[in-house]
Amino acid sequence: MPGQRALAPGLVLSKSARDANAAYRRAMDLAMATLKENPRLGYPRGYVAYIAARLGDRKRAEDEIAQALQLSPRGAKVIRSAVLTYEALGQRDRAIQVLDSAPPYLLRELDRHPDLADFSRDSRFRQLVAKIQTEVNRNVHHSQCSQSRS
Repeated sequence: MPGQRALAPGLVLSKSARDANAAYRRAMDLAMATLKENPRLGYPRGYVAYIAARLGDRKRAEDEIAQALQLSPRGAKVIRSAVLTYEALGQRDRAIQVLDSAPPYLLRELDRHPDLADFSRDSRFRQLVAKIQTEVNRNVHHSQCSQSRS
């Protein structure tokens, strides 16, 4: 078929999938170059984990995201990468668990992330978002009450 490449009998990779794979491989090269400069950075290691997951390298994705979380357990970029990685690996429970230390703005961002459309409908994620919204509303209310007394 035009624009497609056979991978194995009965399995075909479309041109757009090939393009996506090539883009992920280029992104992996860039992230690895950053890691060579400073292997103790959590964020590029988290990025490598997500790319590895998207490329189907499950073991590498799991190893890299574990290291990233050890290096930056509260870093929002690492938490974002962990959620994306775990969701890509089909490990939703771990993705939800990692959100325990996520800042409120990250939950709102993940709620709109196109790669997490199904994840954002999960009842556990919805509960976290609702909890954060309740806390924000409470803080706004307390702030308004304090200002009106001044």
